[in-house]
Amino acid sequence: PNPQAVNKLLEKLGYQVRVGKQWSATTKGTDLKLCDRKPVETSSRSQKDQMLWSNRIIPILKEYIVK
Repeated sequence: PNPQAVNKLLEKLGYQVRVGKQWSATTKGTDLKLCDRKPVETSSRSQKDQMLWSNRIIPILKEYIVK
């Protein structure tokens, strides 16, 4: 799947919002414990946080796509 399309779908469903250049989970995403943040090193050797979604989000996304 296209990561940008998945991010837009997560946003449309209310699980994340764009804050500056990064995505941030909404209360809907964090209350269900569907995601976590993990620090990652970029190619420029700087650090940033990456959103990691639980596999439990997949059926939620599939249900929306099938409709």
